[in-house]
Order: sequence, then C-alpha cells, then structure tokens
Amino acid sequence: MEPPWRVYFMQKLIAKPVLPVQPIPQICSVLQLIPYDGKVYRLLRPDENPAIGISPRDSYSMVSAAYHVAWGSILSERKNSKYISTSMNKQDILSMAEGNNYTNGDIISIDVGNAPVSEILHVWDANVRAHLNFEQGVLDKKTIDLFTRYATKQNEVLLVGDLPAQYCEIILPKNKWKTCPILLG
Repeated sequence: MEPPWRVYFMQKLIAKPVLPVQPIPQICSVLQLIPYDGKVYRLLRPDENPAIGISPRDSYSMVSAAYHVAWGSILSERKNSKYISTSMNKQDILSMAEGNNYTNGDIISIDVGNAPVSEILHVWDANVRAHLNFEQGVLDKKTIDLFTRYATKQNEVLLVGDLPAQYCEIILPKNKWKTCPILLG
C-alpha cells in the first residue's frame, strides 16, 4: 500500500499538470513525468560535449535538489551534484543564455522519453519541490526561496543519470544564438 503522502502528491500532479505531460510507469518517491514531445532542453556548460554524452558533475553526490538549483550557478557556493538541469521549453533556455551574456555552450534537446535516466524531477511544480525539500531535509529558507524562484522561472526539470550521446541533439549552436533566435520559436 502506498503511503498517504505519495498518493496525495501523485493525485495533485495528475489532476493539475501545468504543461502537457504523460506519466511513465516507474514508481518513485516523486511522480516522474515525460513531456508529450519527449524532450527537455539544456544550455550546455562550455566544457560539455553532447557528442560524447552529458553526465552530472558527481553521480554519487548527496547535495539536495534545492541546493543544486539555488546555488549551482554561483561559483563560490557551487557543490558538485548528481543532477542535470534542464527546462521544459526552449524559450526559457534562450532567456538563460541571454542572461548569462552568451558565455555558455550550445543549446540541446534531450530525448527523455527514451534516455536511460533514473529520475526525471519536475521541480517547477510546487508539490514536487515541497516533497523533495521534506525528503532531503532542506530547512534553509534562503535556499528554499532561491530553489522556488529559479525552478519556476526556468520551468526546471532535473535529470539523474548519464545521458548517452544518441539522446542529445544540438538545436542551436553557440555561434548561432544571436543570429538565429527564430530557430527556437
């Protein structure tokens, strides 16, 4: 029998999805959803190469999802984590690239409908964030506030696991950002 909190979170997510999603059959602590088109999007770090696949900085890290999202881009605060940050839509990724003054790498789509990731966490959803904060023991108000702000602003989806190259496709090379934003429309 499912614990009551798990049933509640699953019912909330199924009853009111923010974006078109379909449940996948795996049972986990937070309901995993796949977008109908099966894709999420990522702004690569300069040191990432989708031709060899994408990996988290530390697959065995115990860093919380909240800390990863809240502090992951702040060099002085960053800790390696098991999460790979992505977004539900391309436009949010382009906005992030513009906000970073175009200092990152290419923009890719990731076929999460087929990729062998162990978890897909839709942290843009308040119920998922609340559950993860509870499950991972996150109590720091500033971290929780930043987690909420960044996760909702970017429609963030966290992936856990390595992404082989065949599931990563460059949709906008770094050298085309400023000249071809229409490609993301």
